[in-house]
Amino acid sequence: MFSAILIFIAVCTGIVHAEQQTATLTLICKRADTILTGMNWDIYYVGQRSGDGYNLEGAFSGYPVTMNVHSTDSMVNAAVTLENYAIVDKIPISFSGYIDEYGYLTFSGLPSGLYLVSGHVFNIDEVFYQPSPVLVEIDLERDDPDIDLIVYPKIRYALLSEINMSNTVKKLWLDSKQSHDPLEIEIYKNGDLYKAVTLSEENEWSYSWEATEYAQWRVKEVTVPTDYSVNYYSDNGKFVIENSFFGSEPPTEVITTTTTAPPPPLPQTGQLWWPVILMGSLGAVLIVVGLRIKIKTGKTYEK
Repeated sequence: MFSAILIFIAVCTGIVHAEQQTATLTLICKRADTILTGMNWDIYYVGQRSGDGYNLEGAFSGYPVTMNVHSTDSMVNAAVTLENYAIVDKIPISFSGYIDEYGYLTFSGLPSGLYLVSGHVFNIDEVFYQPSPVLVEIDLERDDPDIDLIVYPKIRYALLSEINMSNTVKKLWLDSKQSHDPLEIEIYKNGDLYKAVTLSEENEWSYSWEATEYAQWRVKEVTVPTDYSVNYYSDNGKFVIENSFFGSEPPTEVITTTTTAPPPPLPQTGQLWWPVILMGSLGAVLIVVGLRIKIKTGKTYEK
């Protein structure tokens, strides 16, 4: 399993065209002589902006996921967590397509909203390519109504021999409580339910299993406790389910206990396919962290 907690760094280009009422999104998946022709990408409609966050709508409404447009980590974690829900809960796809022979895939007719862009693992012989999910916001009222977006997704690759077959899921609590009730966790293999296990204090909130063949593994907390949000992290067979408390802590709990420390970053395996370009602040059109360039008349560029 490849890392799913990768910070997405992309290049986003807005191109002005006349008399266009919806946005167009183009993904580019090629580098040097390698073109990922046939890589499958899905787009899900997620919701709409609300203040400094977003309201989840449709099939995503009700999921305990928090987003803050001013926090890169928040948006990256939300993309990974929402993708996990989309796959294991088989949420209907809004748009889908495949990279063509030239390395391009264009989606047209996207109205305003927040979208999850999710790519499928793709292999060429013994090399496996893992794209990172990203959240894209399109606001045709706030931004220019005539806009195209061009995205170079962040992709990592690894040899089949480098993929770990030993898997572990770990539950982390970010609160000041001393104990919690056991929770049921579902394990999914290639999008289908494989096994359900219970995590508790008795097994130190952890469960391990061995894979006999390469597969795409995912985990899901069946019922997220009230007043908690959830984030999912994974990297090469290591899965973390993190619950953060946002309710009111009982005074006695706060006085007598300490807060659980956040999890250390998981090691990132596999090589980065695209060169990483560090850019400045978020653009008005959000592609988590990226560069927003608007091409105006005369090919003038603005950051």
